[in-house]
Amino acid sequence: MYLERFKKQLAVLKLVTPDQFKGCTDQEVWQLEQRLGVKLPQAYREFLLLMGKGAGQFLQSSDCFYQHLPELQTAAIELLKENHFPQPLPIEYTTH
Repeated sequence: MYLERFKKQLAVLKLVTPDQFKGCTDQEVWQLEQRLGVKLPQAYREFLLLMGKGAGQFLQSSDCFYQHLPELQTAAIELLKENHFPQPLPIEYTTH
């Protein structure tokens, strides 16, 4: 798995210790997909399984983790509107 190599690189950079990887369960990822009405890309599913609930200092202030995902779509739509972006969020990024 390519994420194992990435995990080792984060340790070398001292951003994450092995015990700081907090992954989601398969059930949590499946429930998230059901709730959002989408099938997440395989690479993102792997990210969530490895570090979906946190990974030390890596991406610490980012909204890419499990707890933020349900609100990201709404925030993206609002951001597009605030910036008068002429196109809507692509259908593959919206819930059904």
